[in-house]
Amino acid sequence: PPSPPGTDEWGWMGTPHRAWFYQLHYGDYLIGMNTTGKDNYQASVYELEVPEGYRDREAIDLISGRDVDLSRPVIVPPGSTVILYLGP
Repeated sequence: PPSPPGTDEWGWMGTPHRAWFYQLHYGDYLIGMNTTGKDNYQASVYELEVPEGYRDREAIDLISGRDVDLSRPVIVPPGSTVILYLGP
């Protein structure tokens, strides 16, 4: 999403390098962090990109404790983080 109204192209935090969505695959963990606000102009939904070798199984969401079907899109809402344990 764009910077807030009234700011220049370099962003409102003084740097052009702020990301709205971060994703990391580290060992047995897949992490997605949506930094957009829930109730403002920048609110966006992102899909966590599941590595190909894991798309036919389930993972445990370590925040909610629920099983997540990785063959379906994993959606990360605004202001949310998903930490999936992919297991061995």
